[in-house]
Amino acid sequence: MDSKSPARDETYYFPDLVTFLVGDRLFRVPKHMFVASSPIFSAMFSLPHGPNNSAEGQCDEKPVRLEQVDPKAFKTLLSLFYPLKPVSKHAFTDDEWLLILSLGKKWDMGSVVDLAVSNLQESGRLRPPAMKVHLGRYYNHSPWVVAGLMSLCEQEEPMSMADAELLGLRDAVRIAMVREWIMR
Repeated sequence: MDSKSPARDETYYFPDLVTFLVGDRLFRVPKHMFVASSPIFSAMFSLPHGPNNSAEGQCDEKPVRLEQVDPKAFKTLLSLFYPLKPVSKHAFTDDEWLLILSLGKKWDMGSVVDLAVSNLQESGRLRPPAMKVHLGRYYNHSPWVVAGLMSLCEQEEPMSMADAELLGLRDAVRIAMVREWIMR
């Protein structure tokens, strides 16, 4: 028998697990997706360990604390990273994609943000231009803001009261001014 040790697969061998505390709930998952998806987590996990070699996240007693993060939103992100069963790209609801988008933005996860944006655009959730502006502002996604504002300025029918309330007085007045300028 060969005494050579088996090689660790470069893709599917996860040596490092990390424990997160989100709200009052502990989660223990492979670090890999956090490191690969976020420069914030990549930097965090590349810091040298303390003198007793007990880095944050290595055990339940010393978890990485994720403050101001909703456990439901975090669990949804984990469902994307580590599905417990095969899923289709439409496995999440629009509200779940918005949770994923929120955490993706928070932690600078470009590929996660792109995936959430793509799925939300396909779903039709962003069809009303006022909703596109509203969500674009809330999630700091300027392409939605610009596209929604352009649609509102170019549409033939007047802006509805519901749209004006969703946008707020400042945007509603600005859109009305642009529409009036276009009509001249």
